Amino acid sequence: MPLIVGPKAVTPQSPSHRRVRAWRRVCPAKSPDVPGDGLDAREDKQPAAFTRVPPQDLQAEQSVLGSLLLSGSPKSASYRFFGEILDTGLVAEEYYRPAHQMIHRAILDVHQAGEPVDPVTVGNALTERGELARVGGASYLHVCVQAPPTPAHGPRYAEIVRAKAYRRAVIESANRIIEYAFSEAGDEDEVRALVEQQLTDIVAGTPGLHQAPPAVGDPYLDFVAETEDIQNGRRVGLTYGFADLDTLTSGMQPGNVTVVAAQSGVGKSTLALNMAVAAAKTGAPCCSPHWR
Repeated sequence: MPLIVGPKAVTPQSPSHRRVRAWRRVCPAKSPDVPGDGLDAREDKQPAAFTRVPPQDLQAEQSVLGSLLLSGSPKSASYRFFGEILDTGLVAEEYYRPAHQMIHRAILDVHQAGEPVDPVTVGNALTERGELARVGGASYLHVCVQAPPTPAHGPRYAEIVRAKAYRRAVIESANRIIEYAFSEAGDEDEVRALVEQQLTDIVAGTPGLHQAPPAVGDPYLDFVAETEDIQNGRRVGLTYGFADLDTLTSGMQPGNVTVVAAQSGVGKSTLALNMAVAAAKTGAPCCSPHWR
């Protein structure tokens, strides 16, 4: 009986039928019921998410270097932009391209030596280090000089470079946490400590943050220690003027708010005024306003 394929019949003995059978043997159809087929498809798509280029802006990096090369002479009218770029906190390690890191270090060395910063002096410094060819030669320094429209925008370009470097650092810290979690090494406390340390490092590396924040556990532990000292009488604050009340509360502590509440006409204001007088006798500044 002939097989109907398209507009004409194909018999089992025809050349067309033999070609169809051969193609089916070479490229067998995958059945959706085969275990693992869906999982394999997902695994094939996973590497694409981890092979993306890290955040970076090479044009901004060239513009920063160009701005430094254009404004690095003390006699230049744009010399103030050189200092403004360095004031952003940009360091060589925040450049994505290693060649740009080398150029930045050479610029700083020339500047610290008291020489004017320009493509010639920086190229000479790179030559002495044996790095001029590695950064692309003297011609690449002129490419960087031509990158910025004006050195006045250099500080903004530096902020862009720092922001990209910060995102790369966040990704690196997140990868450390993921790898440690997958390794199943250590216990829950060690995992928690690693996460806390990585998050602290991320916050400490935020562009524009000049002081590292305290670790997450430090403020809590300090608070617990202060509370224990107060409860055990090792830390006594300002007196309320009543010995029994001072014994119960350890006195008035910094940052605490004492609320005196009662019905009208029982002496709340008199009690508060006596407390203020007792504190004033110790030399503490006091204020006793009244609202009616």
